[in-house]
Amino acid sequence: YIIINMLSIVLPNLLLFIPVKKQIKVKKYKLNVKQHLKPIFEMLLPGIAYTIYAMVDKTMIKSITGSTADVGYYEQAYKIAFIGVTVISVFTTVLSSRISGLKNDEDIRRLHKYSYSVICIISIPLMIGLFILSDYFIPFYYGQGYENSIIILKIFSLIPFIMGISNFVSYQYFIPKIITRPSMIVIFISILINIILNSIFIKIWGGFGAAFATIISEAFISITYMGFYIKFQ
Repeated sequence: YIIINMLSIVLPNLLLFIPVKKQIKVKKYKLNVKQHLKPIFEMLLPGIAYTIYAMVDKTMIKSITGSTADVGYYEQAYKIAFIGVTVISVFTTVLSSRISGLKNDEDIRRLHKYSYSVICIISIPLMIGLFILSDYFIPFYYGQGYENSIIILKIFSLIPFIMGISNFVSYQYFIPKIITRPSMIVIFISILINIILNSIFIKIWGGFGAAFATIISEAFISITYMGFYIKFQ
């Protein structure tokens, strides 16, 4: 299983070198690595924080409830909800390259409006669809015994829209403008909020509480990001 997952990532990237080899020429030149370390590290930290953030919920569910079943219900519902986030992330990441190359503020604002519209067009139907179809999809896809994942998926149905907004600001405003500090501060605060809420909600509602904590933490990121975006415009 591990080998299959590894090869599915490595092989496509290796195959890309075949057409790329014909398009580029490699030249030796002196590179000043030190000047790039600080901005790279600043952009890396939010990614590391998000990785920790994604692991906190499952770890706390297991440690507080002592139930691996609750972790399973939570994990499977999160995976389904995150498929929609992946679709939106691909769009926002690709368009960020285009925005990074623009100099005219009016052109950037035009693309921002277009991008925001597309995110809403994709995420809102996904949100409604996940909420309505979870009663039918979970039993069909996972079979009997995963009924608790239905309610968690209903809670997570908000994820595509909420994370779509945060991805929009992050990839299409913060990264092109090389604004890293607000992003780092917001994400680390959201991790703290998530841990505090998890410690309260999981004791009361188990995996459902962890889902509520995640939604609140993600909403905090999106609202704060939009606040920065509106302020700097």
